[in-house]
Order: sequence, then structure tokens, then C-alpha cells
Amino acid sequence: MLLKIEKTKWKNCKEIIMKLMDRNKFLTPYSEYNFLNRIKKATNIHRFFEAKGFKLICYVVYDENNAILVAPLLINKKQQKIYLLGEFSSVGHLDFIYDVNLSVKTMKKALELVFSNYKGYDFKCDRLSQFSLTKQMFDEEKIDYINRDICVKIDLSDYERWYKSLSKSCRQNIRTSYNRLNRDTAQMTFYLFVFEKPSRKLWNDNIALFSKRILEHTNRPRLLLRPLIFFKKNEALGKALYETKNIIFASIYINDMLAASLNGVVGMDGRAIITRLSIETRMGKYSPGGLILNEVIKSVCEKYSFIRSIDLSRGNEAYKYTYGGVEHYNYTYRFKIGEKHEDLAN
Repeated sequence: MLLKIEKTKWKNCKEIIMKLMDRNKFLTPYSEYNFLNRIKKATNIHRFFEAKGFKLICYVVYDENNAILVAPLLINKKQQKIYLLGEFSSVGHLDFIYDVNLSVKTMKKALELVFSNYKGYDFKCDRLSQFSLTKQMFDEEKIDYINRDICVKIDLSDYERWYKSLSKSCRQNIRTSYNRLNRDTAQMTFYLFVFEKPSRKLWNDNIALFSKRILEHTNRPRLLLRPLIFFKKNEALGKALYETKNIIFASIYINDMLAASLNGVVGMDGRAIITRLSIETRMGKYSPGGLILNEVIKSVCEKYSFIRSIDLSRGNEAYKYTYGGVEHYNYTYRFKIGEKHEDLAN
């Protein structure tokens, strides 16, 4: 094995990343070139000033002539800080991009090459999935994480098994929701799109509801709704989510009013990673959050068996466990290159 490293422009990584991502169970669609290309300049408002001074620098590591790892790094030489591309966005997972057959030993050697010119820099690796090969490598090198965020996913096999696994009270609540719809002669319409874009109307309705929930959650005045909807329609992350080929999108309308919506991405490991789930509080008596989860799970089990879990992402809200969720984790690592962990940056 003869590893070599090349510093290159981001645009030159497109074909390499597409090849590395193919059937890669360790990585998520957030690492797709087109997704990262959309968000590469995106910055959360509260980190706008922090992001200034960082430059995107890309490295590709080769084993002979085969690319095995891409490291898209945000580097601030003045502050001597390094982050992974996407750090300043709200994307759910961050990681290096690597060959699915890469061994932990080879990954370590590849990262030693990447870090070789940055001894003494502060490296932060945030939102790293517990299913990541990078996480395995850090564990084997006994590198301690500095933070662990709870994520919750609902594992699936078939609908009846999932439904029967729920508590008696949860099953009753689901039945009550449908009974109330029938009693009120309310018409419910359910939409589900997997690997297919919803119409612009459905997407824009989803953005409007998501924006409304942000204002309700933060106790901001309703007069901000229109500008917030405009912002959310044009933000990089929203556009990336709408345009990704790995999209999952669902919505429920009750009497032509959007009652609940969710959207996210489907990974090669079978997880439907839900980025946003919003409910219309005025429809609360029908429990629209429970309705949309029930309808999505039923349809996924019937039509999309390759989806093996609904990942409700970060946060340990009670409803996630109510509907059968189990915990997994996102990790944050931070260390000085070549000091605390010398064997990653000789």
C-alpha cells in the first residue's frame, strides 16, 4: 500500500465523491457532492461572524491510483482552526468521505497525511454519526469525544409488528385520531414521496408551516412570518433538501389545510433521516404528528422495504420514544493536531 495525497479544488472532487458514495453504508446523503456544494457557503445566522476567515481546502488521498478519501476542510490559518465542510450549516451529519471498504488502519494513515501540514491546529469534528467509520477509527485510537447528542430512530420490519409494539395508550391515541376525523367528517389527504420531488406547492406549504412553528417555538411575533418564509424558501439547506435525489417527503392535509409535514433524506444504510417535522397546532385535536408518523410507517413498510428505520434525528423529545424510538448518537471530537494525539499528525 502506497498512499499519496493531493490538494485540489472542490469542483475537481465531484466525480471522486460520486464514486466513493456509491453504496456506502457508512455515509449519509449529506455527504453527496451536490448537497455539500449547495451548503458550502451556508452559515447559520448565529455563527455568521465566526465563519468569516475560513477557507475551503480539499485533499484527496490515493492508494496507488485509486482515490480512497476526500477531506473537505474549512481552515482558518490565522486562528489555526480546522472544521469539516458543513460546520456552519444545520446539516444533520458531517464526516470525511471515504471508500466503503477502507480499513480503520488505512483511514488513520490517510488522515495522518491530511493533517501533516497542520501540526498545532485545533481540529473539531462535529455531528459525527455513531455508524461512521471515522467514529470507529477515533474509538480505536482512544480519542475521547467532548460531546454526545442523543438521536432517536424507529426501527421497522413490518407495520403490524411496529404497531403492536406500541403501548396500549399510544395505540388508543392513534385510533382516537382517526375516530375524530370520521366523527367530524374531516377529509384527510396523505402524500408521500421517496426519491421523487413533491410539487412546488406542497414544498412551499411545508416551508410555511415550518416557519410558523419556528416563530411559535421561539415566541416571536407573527409579523415576522412572511419574511421568515421568504428566507426559508431561499436558504441553501432548504434548496439542498428539495433537490437531493435521496429525498423523502410527506404531508397530511385535513380539509385542505396542511396539518403536518416532514422531510429528509434516505441513506444507503436504510435510514430515512428526518430533518424537519412540523405540525399545525390548530389541528391539535387530531394529533397530526401521530397521524403522519403512522401513515409514513405504514406506507414505507408496504412500498419501500429498503427503508429500515425512520430516524427522527437529534433530540430526545418524549413523542419519539412513544412511537417506538431507540437511541443512537452524534458525537463531537476536538483535539490539537500533533499534540494530544501525535499518531494522527506525525
